[in-house]
Amino acid sequence: MIRLKMFRKKEFFDNIQKKVGLLSLSKRKVVNYILNSYQKAAFMTAKEIAEKCSVSESTVNRFSKDLGYSGFPSFIMNLKNIVHGELSGADRLELINSNREKSNIDYLNYLVEDEIQNLSKLSHIDKKDFDQFVCMIVEAKNILLVGSRFSSIIVHYLYYGLRKIKDGVSYVDHIDSVAYDYLELLESNTLIIAVGLGRYPKEVIEFLELAKIRNIKIVSITDSPISPFINHSEISLIAPVEIQSYLGTISAPGCLAAAITSEVSLQTKDFSIIRLNRLEGIARKRSYYV
Repeated sequence: MIRLKMFRKKEFFDNIQKKVGLLSLSKRKVVNYILNSYQKAAFMTAKEIAEKCSVSESTVNRFSKDLGYSGFPSFIMNLKNIVHGELSGADRLELINSNREKSNIDYLNYLVEDEIQNLSKLSHIDKKDFDQFVCMIVEAKNILLVGSRFSSIIVHYLYYGLRKIKDGVSYVDHIDSVAYDYLELLESNTLIIAVGLGRYPKEVIEFLELAKIRNIKIVSITDSPISPFINHSEISLIAPVEIQSYLGTISAPGCLAAAITSEVSLQTKDFSIIRLNRLEGIARKRSYYV
């Protein structure tokens, strides 16, 4: 699988500034627009950027290649990944409204089409990384799931699934003094599964930094190849979350979480069946379901 080079924000703009002197006048117009309006540009097509800069669409494509990208799609993907971690809920709502006014979109179909694209990108996950991620869960004596705010949705989903088939599963869905006490008392054979979806909470990154100091193993589910969670994890699986609403969406991360829990259950089949049957027994006894 080919991995595209993705720059973090400072590297991204440093790369542009470094090469601007080598660019033609028309390409410098594109540079000026990107530098001054990069959050808007991240969600524009090559044609739209060209119109804003009064240059040809081919100029925008050549500009992307001059920066070292394979073309405009990889350039704009990098810019989207940068912007994804910056936009507030209000910014996202303004963006959606702008897109609707511009193209009179049917929002339901727009959302569904983007989610289909997000889900299709899960096939880009390296199978070796996925298998190793699952293996670390299977082998860990204890599992601590960590994630706050928007990411806590996936934390609770993973907790609900993993605790049915594995002992020693717990979670932290907000970071406070109690969470740090919990971290201090973790056994060395604990695996932390961190979930980090943009915008990335600083409190969770600081928690992971301390966990690394304690030599606790960390893996993560995140949404971008330039996510700060990657630097704190032995393995990171990326489930893209495109910005289609002020809330963000969880289809791809949720699907990935389901795949992880299912694979763990298959690799621990006998033990999982025993636990699931025990849970089913109490459900029948207590008449949980209608």
